[in-house]
Amino acid sequence: MWGFYAGDSELPAAYDKTSKGELESALLNQVDATGIGITARVETIPGTPRGKLDIRLTLDPATLSFREQPGGRVGNVEEMMVELDDNGQTLGKVIEKKEFELNGANVSVEWPLSIPLAEGVTRLTIVVRDSKSGHVGSLAVPLTPPASTAR
Repeated sequence: MWGFYAGDSELPAAYDKTSKGELESALLNQVDATGIGITARVETIPGTPRGKLDIRLTLDPATLSFREQPGGRVGNVEEMMVELDDNGQTLGKVIEKKEFELNGANVSVEWPLSIPLAEGVTRLTIVVRDSKSGHVGSLAVPLTPPASTAR
């Protein structure tokens, strides 16, 4: 299992919410976008070598927008998972919209997902956009285990 994080405690002072393609724009940027704090735990599913990937995605609630409703706060994001090869070519893409609620019992913004992997995938880029504010966070995840730091 690998864990990765991209985030920043400071949100951009201004963000053009009317621009199109924020998710693709963040994907093309070589540096992780930090408008939304993203943590991802990634592991391959046993019995399916390179066939499927389990992801536990956690978003920093301090970087998200919410609307108040009885019993809690509700937020919405758009997420995109893009599978890339060594040359940066897109081999697969999954785009979803998520709604989540924060209340007394649920104080974190996280969910599991499982995605199939295309042949030749070496990197997964996760891009999340807050539907209300337009803030974007992205995280590039290499799909080979990090080098050991054994001494």
